[in-house]
Amino acid sequence: MARASGRDFPATSWSLVRRLKEDQGTERQQHLARLIELYWEPVYWVIRHHWQRTDQDARDLTQEFFESAVLQGTLLENFAPNRGTFRGYVCGAISNFIIDQDRASQAQKRGGGIRLLSLEGAGLELANEPHLAERSTPEQVFDAAWTRIVFARATKLLAQRLEGEGKAVCLDVFRRYDLAEGTAPSYKTVGEALGLSVDQVKHALAQARDAFREVVTGIVSSYVDGPDELRLELRRLLGV
Repeated sequence: MARASGRDFPATSWSLVRRLKEDQGTERQQHLARLIELYWEPVYWVIRHHWQRTDQDARDLTQEFFESAVLQGTLLENFAPNRGTFRGYVCGAISNFIIDQDRASQAQKRGGGIRLLSLEGAGLELANEPHLAERSTPEQVFDAAWTRIVFARATKLLAQRLEGEGKAVCLDVFRRYDLAEGTAPSYKTVGEALGLSVDQVKHALAQARDAFREVVTGIVSSYVDGPDELRLELRRLLGV
């Protein structure tokens, strides 16, 4: 399994957008909330780093983008799969939005509209992602942020699953080996830290990786459009 860092994630999410176009009432609101949950952080990072805004300005502009482009605008209605990936489409929409904001010279005070997103408690998490600033294009920043979100969610679900199955040792091995910062330690090093043999480390890691792959598949399958797109997403995300 590829280690959980540095991979692009080509997020089309066409099936989710299609449901937003087709559904009405409560179902549409649920799908809209899910779209915002998936996209707010990548949008924030594109504004923060590519457009070089301060943390607070990026938060406010992220709020405004979703309100003006998604809720009040035609972002969803104008998208079609033949226009490319939804990721690229959103990145273009962000650029247009920021340019319009600059032209308006901030005539209207930010923060006066409906607050769609809960960003106030995310300051430390958002501020501690310097590696995203190294990405050179909006799409690369967007992909890096999305990849981080998917892996963070998958790791949390993996922990719940393995601990619930009484396999906490598998989780410990996975965290120490696949989630280690920098170069992965040796099996021997992990084993010595946990009181395991090399063979036990290999077995625990294999179980954790299988479970992680299943968790990621579950996350990805909820917003891709069919098995072909699922295979493509998993291949680019996990290298499988």
